[in-house]
Amino acid sequence: MFEKFFAFIGIGSTQVDLQLDQNKLTMGQTASGSLHLLGGNVSQER
Repeated sequence: MFEKFFAFIGIGSTQVDLQLDQNKLTMGQTASGSLHLLGGNVSQER
């Protein structure tokens, strides 16, 4: 019961980390980098 509540407020939920290769981008420039996903403790759908 508490797991879903904690996931709702961000504790134990899935973590997403986007790391871009460039510090600055201009409009129209292509961004490149990596996306890291870390699964949480509770099944989530959004």
